[in-house]
Order: sequence, then structure tokens, then C-alpha cells
Amino acid sequence: MFHRFLLVASMLICGHTSAEENLLNRLAQLSDTGVTVRYSKEAIANSVSYSSDLSDPALLRWLEQEFSTISSYRGGKLTGIDILPKGRTSVTDLILIRRSEVNPSNTTTGSTTKKAGEYSAEEWAALPQQDKQVVIQRYHQERQQMTERTFSEQKREQMERQKTRLMAIRESDPERYKKIRVRYPPELIREIEKGK
Repeated sequence: MFHRFLLVASMLICGHTSAEENLLNRLAQLSDTGVTVRYSKEAIANSVSYSSDLSDPALLRWLEQEFSTISSYRGGKLTGIDILPKGRTSVTDLILIRRSEVNPSNTTTGSTTKKAGEYSAEEWAALPQQDKQVVIQRYHQERQQMTERTFSEQKREQMERQKTRLMAIRESDPERYKKIRVRYPPELIREIEKGK
């Protein structure tokens, strides 16, 4: 399949060994089932050969024996796994295997480049189920990112308003400022008192 060719080509370019290549291919298959897979380059570089015909549960057991793993569950179902070198717990440099990158659409029309609301009823009905999932997943990711940006912006604006108000109170009524400052976040009070 074309997506497997791309994965293998990228591994060859990056200098992956056949053991690494086999393991990354198997992790990509696990990712295809909906599990978010992140891995440390260092861990994969030191991986040993394993049986590529392992079932998903057997693969997870093997990963837990060979590496330090951090698994995430929701409703009793595995949703994510981080693969680290033995004895390590830092997840700062992990590489995410993205399902859409590992397993891109096989359509030649580029139908999944459109956003969810840009499809006509006929186009949507003709879209393969896998492509529909990619479009829906991208839609949810964009919505989540927009919500996070909006929340972050609102929080920043609220902090600025509070800071301006508290600075004015500190100037005009220092005694009142001393009494009310305990109601506000410590980092905001530190900023005000450092004169930022």
C-alpha cells in the first residue's frame, strides 16, 4: 500500500534499521486502531527484534517488558501509550505517530483536504469511511484548538483587567490593597509588586 511505502521510505531516509522499521510499522498498525502512540527515538533505536505477528495485547505486554511505558485509558479502553527507554519518565522529546500521516487517504482527488462543512451531501455520501473519519477527526482537533485559544485569550484579558484594577487600588489605597490581595492568584500579585 502507498502509505506503507511512504513510512518505509521515511525510515530509510532517517536511517532506521530493519528492527526499528519493523517496530515502527507495528506501532503504526496499533495507531490505526485509534491508540495514540508516542515514542522516544532513543528507545526505538535500541529496540530488539520481536515477532511481528503479535496480537495487540501481546504487543503491549512486550512493550512493557522491553521499555518504560506510560499508558492512558478512558472507560477501561487503552487510548494512548508513550514508549520510553528503560528507567526514563520524561516525555518531553517523544514523537507522535499520527494516523493521518502514517495512513494517509488513498484517494487521488484530495477529498480530505476540505473542511467538514465544505462537502455537499453527494460528496460526503461518496467519501470512503476512512476519509470521513480523517475529516471528522481534523474538525474536532480544530474545534478543540480554537476553544483552547479562546479560553487562553479570555484568561489573559481577565488577568490584565485584574492587574490594572489592583495596581490602581495599590496606588490609591495601600491598606485596602493589602487586605484584598489574598483573593488573587499569587503570580499576579508578584507581577504587581515587582512593578511589571
